Amino acid sequence: MEALLEHAQAGCEAKRDVFLNATEGAQLFERAAQRYLSISGKEFLRRWDAGYYTDPSERARAMRVALLIPFVRSVSARKNTR
Repeated sequence: MEALLEHAQAGCEAKRDVFLNATEGAQLFERAAQRYLSISGKEFLRRWDAGYYTDPSERARAMRVALLIPFVRSVSARKNTR
């Protein structure tokens, strides 16, 4: 998982497709929030939804995490339908 984050951070082109299940996607989101913003994924979602990231320097780091939101929002939606 860490290698995937490092690969993306370096801006490397993917040489192969990577598939993650719901659990792995949620773990990737959590690790990205901790790595780029030093906060939990739950706190990131709260801040993101509130429009907290307006500073350009912080917003660039936040966007790296925001791209992973579908992993956790889709997991939450599936859990709420059970």
